[in-house]
Amino acid sequence: MTLTNTGQAELARNVLALAYEEKRGSVGEKHREAAELGGLYAAVLQAAGEKEKALTLYRASVPLLLSRSRGAIGVWVLCTSTASPLF
Repeated sequence: MTLTNTGQAELARNVLALAYEEKRGSVGEKHREAAELGGLYAAVLQAAGEKEKALTLYRASVPLLLSRSRGAIGVWVLCTSTASPLF
């Protein structure tokens, strides 16, 4: 999010896209680490105005992050000051 907040949104998008795809490939899409990267990638996409793609990633990531069976503690909340509304 630091890259996005400092005017380097394109770099943030590229870095997170690569990290997310590599993590999904190595541990699977239902792994907590992949879900965390998916949530961060979704936030960057949302900030860039790619709302549909962001929603798709949020829908895939957030339930995994909230699942007690996957080690979630409390409620996972993603807060950004630059994110645009999804609706």
